[in-house]
Amino acid sequence: MNLMPSFLNGPASRNAARGASLLAIGIWFASLHVVDAATITAKSASRADVGAAVSSANDGDTVTIPAGSATWTSTLTITKNISLIGAGEGQTTITSNTDSTSPLISVDLDHEASAPNYSFRMSGFTLKSSNATPKPEDNAYIKLYGHSAPADSPYVHGCVSRVRLDHMTWDKLNGLALKVDSVLGVADHITANNGIRTSSMLKVNMINWTPTYNPATGTPLPTTYKAADAFGSWADDSYFGTDKFWFYEDCNFTVSSTFVSDDEEGARVVYRHCTVNNGTGFASHGMEGRKQPGVRAREIYNNYFITTSSLAQNRSGSILYFNNRSSGIWNGAKLKDYRFQANYAMWGAASGDNRYDQNSADTPPLVTGTITAV
Repeated sequence: MNLMPSFLNGPASRNAARGASLLAIGIWFASLHVVDAATITAKSASRADVGAAVSSANDGDTVTIPAGSATWTSTLTITKNISLIGAGEGQTTITSNTDSTSPLISVDLDHEASAPNYSFRMSGFTLKSSNATPKPEDNAYIKLYGHSAPADSPYVHGCVSRVRLDHMTWDKLNGLALKVDSVLGVADHITANNGIRTSSMLKVNMINWTPTYNPATGTPLPTTYKAADAFGSWADDSYFGTDKFWFYEDCNFTVSSTFVSDDEEGARVVYRHCTVNNGTGFASHGMEGRKQPGVRAREIYNNYFITTSSLAQNRSGSILYFNNRSSGIWNGAKLKDYRFQANYAMWGAASGDNRYDQNSADTPPLVTGTITAV
């Protein structure tokens, strides 16, 4: 089973072979604005040369970085919908020596308003770290941030779509490797092994997600409206089986302990066809200790977990698990609600009386079954 995001390969190809689906990714990205797109080649892999090439690029252009190694001491900030393409894993190697509070690459996009038909892609790199101080929870090596307004259908208001990270090695990045904030897209064929850890390697949230209609009345919301603090994501539908998620696909994650990911704040994430070595899989935040809500929806399927720990920890949202395999695992998925155990300052204890602590009408807390066809 291979549900490719429909923004990458179209509803007619949902059940195509995985090889054809991956080919469709390349065709889709290559087909956008090829007539007016330019290719700018950086003189070297140095921060100065890559920064100069990015500065000269326009939406839709491709910036290529030649083979070579370089150490960057400052953040590369990208605000354009471009393709940043290295010579390949092990060929173009960037070592981060930025301080612990600064990302190596910061991608800040608003393309639904300014360039709705363009995409952002980053591919063909090995990233390393020479800074022994790990990146804290919200300061990843790669930060993706979307904040588009307005966004016409089929896009999601408040989020950016058509983003792809692929064919990269993240070699012992200390702390958080990737943070995805209000971005829909895919990370595929990523090989990542963590260095010094804070708590997780990956993090997704959808803090700017905004429904197009008022969930209480069904009336359309004005295009100027934007939800805050991820409550818009929780007010909207789950959209299981659609492209309205951030996807991890065909990735290989190796961690020393605890979680590969710790998603939060309205996140909508799909993990599929990935291998997880060690650690406890994919975790999710709940509504304890902060005002923002926890994870909204996740699909976790066709993955292989090689670990002596548990599958994952889930503290909020709707989660679909199916067709996963494991070796050495001692416990399955954990479903936890810490607010049943303690009275937290922001939201208090969960007594069941608050409507936010209840399941939707006629929805049981847990459903099991067998998928026979898709």
